Amino acid sequence: MNRFDALFDDHPGAQVLVDRFVVPLQARSELEAAMRRNTAFLGTLPGFLGHLVLERDRDATHRELITVVAWQDASSIEHARQEVRAYYQQIGFDMPAALGRWGVTLERGTYSAPRPEQ
Repeated sequence: MNRFDALFDDHPGAQVLVDRFVVPLQARSELEAAMRRNTAFLGTLPGFLGHLVLERDRDATHRELITVVAWQDASSIEHARQEVRAYYQQIGFDMPAALGRWGVTLERGTYSAPRPEQ
């Protein structure tokens, strides 16, 4: 068993939110600052189980960043989405506008552990 298995053993309803960012090199520092701020906020929310950031070269001018955030369950993700919207409004951060200004693209998906066939 590895730590990922343990996550789902300990939290069978866990959900994992995966974001894939394609980031122009010149925008990387701004995106990473926003990601650090966001991750610190997420860590204060109920149901947050942890996060991981992965990266790779895409081409000579872009990097791909993958963020993996584990939540206790689907309701924790929904609550976090509401809290993040309120937080962004409070600090005056418009994520879609910032991503557009930076030339960053985003793909998002929510995943869970495979369930055995019945």
